Amino acid sequence: METQYKDKAIVALRYFSDFEVPRIANNTFDPEVDGEAVKHLRTCDSCREWIHEYAGPSLMERQSKLSQYCCPQMFGAVEEPKNLRLQLSMARDSGLQWFLNGQTVINYCPWCGKKLPFQPFVMPSQSC
Repeated sequence: METQYKDKAIVALRYFSDFEVPRIANNTFDPEVDGEAVKHLRTCDSCREWIHEYAGPSLMERQSKLSQYCCPQMFGAVEEPKNLRLQLSMARDSGLQWFLNGQTVINYCPWCGKKLPFQPFVMPSQSC
């Protein structure tokens, strides 16, 4: 996995998620082999210890949170906002709704098009 992805953040994200992630361009990548490697990483006690040591606690926590969002762009907009702020807030008449920059109500992710949940992406007390 280290040679296919060459980035601790991507290896850690594969541990938590089946997102399609960037990898080095080569002709040897085999999705079936990759899937088996990820399955092993998730189930082998020694490999789970290795990934936590390899990536470190802060990166593992960040990638665990990222894996709970519909896409990396939504994660960035909610968790690490810069110019664009998405937040789940209580609307007066309609309950929980997603607001873009505090004004516009949205129901679908602007990047991946998935229907947004009526709850936070990351629920309290979840850990890696």
